Amino acid sequence: MPLAMSKQEMIQQLEAVEKALSQSNERIFDIRNRLDALARHNEATRLHIHYLQDALRGAGK
Repeated sequence: MPLAMSKQEMIQQLEAVEKALSQSNERIFDIRNRLDALARHNEATRLHIHYLQDALRGAGK
């Protein structure tokens, strides 16, 4: 980055940084949504396993 930048060049640089940050925030939001969905799926799977274990215990009586 040159030492002497025009005002317009600084504005363009700041706009590029703002755009990059916005894209990063969108990716972070998407990753959080995916992690939340995975956590819900994992909890449902855990509950289903417990249900099956209980059913198997009951079948063994």
